[in-house]
Amino acid sequence: MLPAALLGLALAWADSGVDQRALKAPAAREKSLDELSRYLCPSDYSDEEKARSIFRWVADRIAYDVDGLRQGQLPSQKPEDVLRTRRAVCEGYARLYQDLAKRAGLDVTFVSGRSSFNDALPFKLPKNVAGHGWNAVLLKGRWRLLDVTWAAGSVDASARFQKSYDDFWFLTPPEKFVFTHFPKDSKWQML
Repeated sequence: MLPAALLGLALAWADSGVDQRALKAPAAREKSLDELSRYLCPSDYSDEEKARSIFRWVADRIAYDVDGLRQGQLPSQKPEDVLRTRRAVCEGYARLYQDLAKRAGLDVTFVSGRSSFNDALPFKLPKNVAGHGWNAVLLKGRWRLLDVTWAAGSVDASARFQKSYDDFWFLTPPEKFVFTHFPKDSKWQML
């Protein structure tokens, strides 16, 4: 459940038209990263609207690759491959977000580290999986945190991905993010 202030923000986004446009992206516009970025981020959008539109689309269209993770045989997490297969783990989600955002002119970075999720899975992570990845985006001169993977859904106790959008992970305040996300570079704690 979202805190009241964040719930109000989520409802404002839902009413703004940005979310609806992102979720109605035509399949023909989802074939290439350039075309998709142009659709999701029209020239009249603010940087925050662009960041939101991409976030909403990625959270909706990409499924978490539990099988690949469990088997330790992850397919490419490159943005073009994630767009094609519509499956990824956190790196693929965050790299796709970063790529689309950069094409839209946003300053965005990939943040790596660990998360509370790493130890909460109903299976042991393969040795080749080091942790978790998410993003920070520069909006109005201030870096903001987001985790599009966690926004997309979660892995249940039977090790299945359950699609369930969670708006909490869009521009999450650092003082809340730090309880679950532990970046390798402490500057991304932003406290």
